[in-house]
Amino acid sequence: MPTDTAVNSAAFDAASYDGLKAVYINCTPKKSPEISHTQGLMDTRLDEVWPLIEAANIVVIGGPIWLGDNSSMTRMLIERLYAMGDEFNENGQYVYYGKVGGAIFTGNEDAVKHSAMSVLYSLQHITFMSWNLMHMASILGNAGGIPAYGNSRSDWNAGEGFGLDANPEYR
Repeated sequence: MPTDTAVNSAAFDAASYDGLKAVYINCTPKKSPEISHTQGLMDTRLDEVWPLIEAANIVVIGGPIWLGDNSSMTRMLIERLYAMGDEFNENGQYVYYGKVGGAIFTGNEDAVKHSAMSVLYSLQHITFMSWNLMHMASILGNAGGIPAYGNSRSDWNAGEGFGLDANPEYR
């Protein structure tokens, strides 16, 4: 992403996300080699994941819903991430500064909103959401907004997958 404040919005017409790193963390309690439903959505194991989180721009936590709530593995991961929150990056900022987070859940659809609310609140707390939102809003304002590439319902409905094998019915 250009750092100049006078950003040309044409630079965003053909979206390029080169250089971004994402880590997906599966918090299912199912033992390997059995494939969980969550594993069907992502392919990263929980063990030795800290170096991946440090290097990632995007952290996505996923897991099953058990008894109407997040799994104990999901809660444990959130607690471990919180415990590492006093570490610093190479710029002397807190280690999660400038990162964004997301959540993926499988299981009881009635509890997905509750589970997502809990994890997303935790992520916004440890990723310095307020500062990230202000910086991102400034960047988007200077760039003329978010590019339409990959974000057009009419293109999805017409079958465009933006290079992905995606089913527009399951966005």
